[in-house]
Amino acid sequence: MQAGFDPQAKLISGLELDRLDDGQLDAVAVEYGVFGRITPQQKERLVRALHGRERYVAMTGDGVNDVLSLKQADLGIAMQSGSQATRGVADIVLTNDSFAVLPHAITEGQRIIAGMQSVLKLFLSRTFFLALLIIAVGIVGTFPFSPRQSALLSILTAGVPAVALAAWAHPVRAVRGSSLGRLASFAVPAGLAVTLIGLLLFAGYTLPVFEVARGSVTVDEINAVLKHTLPRAQTVVISFLTVCGLLLVMFVEPPSRFWAGRDEPSGDRRPTWLAIVLLVGLLAIAFVPTLSGLFDLRPVKPLDAAVIVAAATVWVFLVRWAWRRRLLESFLGIDPGR
Repeated sequence: MQAGFDPQAKLISGLELDRLDDGQLDAVAVEYGVFGRITPQQKERLVRALHGRERYVAMTGDGVNDVLSLKQADLGIAMQSGSQATRGVADIVLTNDSFAVLPHAITEGQRIIAGMQSVLKLFLSRTFFLALLIIAVGIVGTFPFSPRQSALLSILTAGVPAVALAAWAHPVRAVRGSSLGRLASFAVPAGLAVTLIGLLLFAGYTLPVFEVARGSVTVDEINAVLKHTLPRAQTVVISFLTVCGLLLVMFVEPPSRFWAGRDEPSGDRRPTWLAIVLLVGLLAIAFVPTLSGLFDLRPVKPLDAAVIVAAATVWVFLVRWAWRRRLLESFLGIDPGR
């Protein structure tokens, strides 16, 4: 009791463990709390058994006999005063042989991982739809936005939110399953939906070019029409992509059940307020001619603004539907974890 063990904890010895098969050991590893006089091989078996019950395992040790189990554990912790082999395979080395730092270290590690996952969701979604748009260039014949417009997209949807999400990350418990699968199940539907809607917008605003191309006109006449329609089409498309990128911040850190595509609401509303502030900044850039010219944009007309809002609304409901139906996981057989 002085050591902090549960008075009701069940005890078992290494000799008793030897008489158990793998199935029995899996149950014992979860049911019993104290294991005495066990060998290095038995320690390794216990770690494997806990993994079989989908438990995350932390293992501490200071001697060579702990190396096998330290390597198998999700988190290996070694003492500074322990053997070199133990320190070599451990994830954490306690320089003062004190366990007091472990709670803070684990919490900080969880916070860092959560921040990395949030940032990766943003960047992978953005990278995916940009890659699809580049591929689509061969179809539409011209790029949907200019380099200065791309800079605006990067600053508002990636640069500022990524720094904020990393700084505001809060610790969360790790989940079993493929991290790549979880990221893909978030990024692919979001990127695919925004690409499809963005291409439809671009095609709709450059439709006069295709109408002219059907008739018996020269290339110079087609270029003249494209020169007139392309700037407005690019402005609408880049504005739509930016709005979706900022709404994606709210999906990454959902303030409420509505924005939780498949995860629980985070309860942190700071990313939401950041997205709102950046949306206001986008409006200022869109409606102030000086700022519009800086990013190679044309002033947004009321009809254009309505089209952008409508398209972004369709995108929001489309990706929510895809996430909640788990369409990507069903199609590819991905296990994103729980």
